[in-house]
Amino acid sequence: MRATRRTLAALLLAGLLPGGCGLVPTGRRSQPPVFSFAYTPDSGDGYMNQLLQITHSGSRSVAPVLKLYAVDSSGAPLPEVAVTGVFGSDRGELVVPAGYGVVDVMQLTGEHVNRVADVRASVLRAPVVEYPTITTEPVVTPLDSTGVAVTRNDVFTRIRVSSDNDAPITVRLIYITWNVPPEGQTQQAERTEPVGDLVTVPAHGQTDVKIAADDVAVIRRTSGTAPTSIKAYFSK
Repeated sequence: MRATRRTLAALLLAGLLPGGCGLVPTGRRSQPPVFSFAYTPDSGDGYMNQLLQITHSGSRSVAPVLKLYAVDSSGAPLPEVAVTGVFGSDRGELVVPAGYGVVDVMQLTGEHVNRVADVRASVLRAPVVEYPTITTEPVVTPLDSTGVAVTRNDVFTRIRVSSDNDAPITVRLIYITWNVPPEGQTQQAERTEPVGDLVTVPAHGQTDVKIAADDVAVIRRTSGTAPTSIKAYFSK
């Protein structure tokens, strides 16, 4: 079984995500974003899989709406495979802060998923959004009913989101259940469950999010029986 216990911050440290810099000073003409994408189907044991890295060279934060599609080893599209961004990059929910790279988890469904060699993206639109300068990823800590920190493989009823950025940030939370693939196949996000609504985390602070009873029931059913992740992603 593949573990998925590293946080997105670990991916950053591992070099899967580039570091960040600030917004341009007031008065300088903003530059339109030029996007680049890189798909990683298997990040190795202990890391999330099916990742699309998203970077842009623009001087403002954006919430792009991407067209995502799968191709085979020859580069031919696989129209029978549906590709969805778990963090919402295909729906304008994922914010790409200025000068900062993010990832989205690709959820692949349909026939011939195992023929997917690459996931490609084109930008349908990329509206500018107000978002602070980002220097570090938020940290997610699951808590049990007594407020004690537990692992994502335990039953938890609250989630603590901590941020060491210099300004408040807004994030969304999602709980991912992964499959255990047969030998030679890559791990897929089998089920996703949004947790709560938009969460504001203060600068150099933390916010606790109570999990709804229905979501706790889902966590209780999957706890210890399947690889899971609980993630916070920049959103608006």
